[in-house]
Amino acid sequence: MTATNEVISLELAKLKAEQTSDPDRDWIADHVLWMTNGEHIIYASRHGLNNGLIAHLFLGHCSDGRWLYSTYHFCNHMAGVLGDEPPGSINEFAKRYAARQFDGKSDECLKRTWPPTK
Repeated sequence: MTATNEVISLELAKLKAEQTSDPDRDWIADHVLWMTNGEHIIYASRHGLNNGLIAHLFLGHCSDGRWLYSTYHFCNHMAGVLGDEPPGSINEFAKRYAARQFDGKSDECLKRTWPPTK
């Protein structure tokens, strides 16, 4: 394990230990989502104005190294998914919340993923 990975692991363990006992937030922290299989996503999200532009944007760096983005309406502080059962994996999270993989650098994340196209 590299020094960077060790620091990240320690910080994630600290966040998990400090997490509230609120059953609606057992897989959601301020900037980390935990899947039931142990995978995690470190994320940032923006809740916008619903004005027709890309109003909502979720960016996440997954424990497997992938970057995901979604325009799903998670709402402020992930309120749009509070009470949902935790996903079993990152792939399940991506399917459930219309997340797509991208390179982590380009403007690819500015394309709509939600609502799904018909």
